Amino acid sequence: MTSSSALVSLLSLLAALMISVAQGACTTLLTTEDAQYVFVPKGLDPGLYPPQGNVPIAQLFAVGAQHYTANGTAWVLTNATADLFNSRFEKVGVHFYLPQVDPMGGQPSWKTTSPPSLVTAKRLFTVQVHTNSIAWALLKATSSEDSCGLFGDVTYVQRLFTLNGLPPSTAPTKINATFSSSYTSFYVFYKQL
Repeated sequence: MTSSSALVSLLSLLAALMISVAQGACTTLLTTEDAQYVFVPKGLDPGLYPPQGNVPIAQLFAVGAQHYTANGTAWVLTNATADLFNSRFEKVGVHFYLPQVDPMGGQPSWKTTSPPSLVTAKRLFTVQVHTNSIAWALLKATSSEDSCGLFGDVTYVQRLFTLNGLPPSTAPTKINATFSSSYTSFYVFYKQL
């Protein structure tokens, strides 16, 4: 084998490896099975449903905290942080707030790790379903970053089946005091047909 044919073989092997790695980058912990388990109850307040033509593509379970800061007279929501799990209880991403509102008014964000994907949304509608838990909500996507089509196509996000997450029921006594309240919920992600 000549040195030039060895070099060609090596380059071919490297090219095949790079293609394999690139294809592997788009493998995901979310599957069509996750879309199969989406449960959105009927009979909710109409404001909680996205417009016709949007279909659910994934439902993730969130475990985290709602973070509040005292403004002197009340507790104000300043952030939310949560781990996101698929239908097999595998961690697939995180939920958080951007440090600043994006140009379209969005701040709540969801990010997956495999493949890397991000969607940010703004709240359109909320309804208090249980007095001891944060409201159920419909949010509209304002921006996304996506390498493989997971969150890049998301148009709406629903927050349903919330448990806990409320601020203290008493007014704060110190300005800039902080309080974190544990919560769980399901987030349902929609795309347009």
